[in-house]
Amino acid sequence: MVFLLRNLNDFFRNIFSFVFDIDDTSLPKEQFSLIESQHRRFYREISCFYDSVEHFSKALLKKHFLDSISVFKKDGSIVFSSNGDSLAEGIKISSLFNYIESEMPKTQSVMIKQGVWHIIYHKKDFFYLIRAKNNLALPELEAISKEVELFFARKS
Repeated sequence: MVFLLRNLNDFFRNIFSFVFDIDDTSLPKEQFSLIESQHRRFYREISCFYDSVEHFSKALLKKHFLDSISVFKKDGSIVFSSNGDSLAEGIKISSLFNYIESEMPKTQSVMIKQGVWHIIYHKKDFFYLIRAKNNLALPELEAISKEVELFFARKS
């Protein structure tokens, strides 16, 4: 009886694996190789490939799907901008973030939706004003700030 059930079980397993093409014993190596090649192609550090701020900012916008990015120092002076923002906007951003940080200490980012997302992110001595169609998570903001810091560290 046990022998018959075991053979019956193997019989149905073979039929179902043939009909439904069930094979969970191997990894999808073709899919992994495709994902890894795309990752190497698009998600590498772009800071080492560009010498001008203009080309770097265009590549940064394209890589992270941003509308614009502006980087300001704590005093409001502009470091670089992808759309030519002025000093007045830098002072406004730094004062807005400092006010929010005084009310809510340890604030890392502020996200405001006004048509598009306006994201103010603070790291070390810089404020990042990012405009994007979608909101960005903290790891994405960290990656953007890291690339900007690497670009300017390599440039100086």
